[in-house]
Amino acid sequence: MLRSAARPQLSTIRVLVSLLVVLFASGGVTLLDSTAEALHAQNRVVSGALAVGITLICAVMASRGLRTAVTVWCSDADIPFEVTSAATHIASIFTAVFWLLATEFANMGAALPAVLALSTIAVWCAVVDQATMRIPTSAAYTAATLTLLLIVVAGLFDSDASAILRAVAGGFATALMYLLVAWATRGGVGLGDVRLSLSLGFVLGYQGWPSVIAGLIWPVIVLFPVVIGTIIHRRITRSTETAREIAAGPGLVAGCALALALNG
Repeated sequence: MLRSAARPQLSTIRVLVSLLVVLFASGGVTLLDSTAEALHAQNRVVSGALAVGITLICAVMASRGLRTAVTVWCSDADIPFEVTSAATHIASIFTAVFWLLATEFANMGAALPAVLALSTIAVWCAVVDQATMRIPTSAAYTAATLTLLLIVVAGLFDSDASAILRAVAGGFATALMYLLVAWATRGGVGLGDVRLSLSLGFVLGYQGWPSVIAGLIWPVIVLFPVVIGTIIHRRITRSTETAREIAAGPGLVAGCALALALNG
């Protein structure tokens, strides 16, 4: 009895430790980003290379630090996903790309930690989704809660209550749109995607309504070639199987990254 009761507590502690690693790495990059202008004025080449290098290191550290939480989330949701070295490498690479886009182009100001922390969780969700066609509910809800908390802190720091309200509205508007798509396509978009889109909409909304709109358009552009390629492949092979669904999670995350970078 004591062992079974201690397991959920131990899992919670492991998840919290993983999230602390993510927050530590996000905070470090944010601090670096806030001092980058002064360093850039002194030596552009050295400061630029140093900033990119530290960002990449912190992104990899955050992604690898989240592995324990991913294992717990998948286990809780009965998702048959193993955090292998290959999955870790893939998640680390795409997290690093997202972080570079966010720090170099997104211009999120005090909300940068929210973007970095969210992207770390979201990329892992995309990796799990691509492998299993499922997104852990706990991961999506954790992403939404953590992102909203950091967004509120950013809005208070910037003394911009309207940005907080816009972020909340953007999150729920994005989730509502994907919920309608899920209903219309009858499974083309899963509820896991809807839950994940809530937190993505928070950061897009904080940046502005054009970003929210772009965040709805870019996933379609990203996923369109995949859908067409899958349809062509099925026709060529004349597959009679119930075709494997296409994971929307990677498209949502990639679309969010592009929307933030191009509207920054």
